[in-house]
Amino acid sequence: MSSVVTGSAGLLGHCLVERLRARGEAVRQIDVVGGPDTLAIDLRDGTAVTDAVAGADVIYHLAAAQRMKPQFRTLSEDEIFTMNLAGVRNVLAAAER
Repeated sequence: MSSVVTGSAGLLGHCLVERLRARGEAVRQIDVVGGPDTLAIDLRDGTAVTDAVAGADVIYHLAAAQRMKPQFRTLSEDEIFTMNLAGVRNVLAAAER
């Protein structure tokens, strides 16, 4: 089984990645904050999302911009809402493909 976890740098995403790997699953990690083994992707980029999830059996969409996260502190509430909405739309569209 091949899984994709968006928001993999967050607490919930990190825990899920660990559990999936413990079960022997192949996991692709996506987060706006990159890192080793993590694709740095802004979910507002529909093409990047589609490419990143290609061939996956399951997508766990856990990513969300929130004011408490340092990388989003400078964004307005409207910008955070728009970012989250675009992310959901792009992940769903990529899953459909």
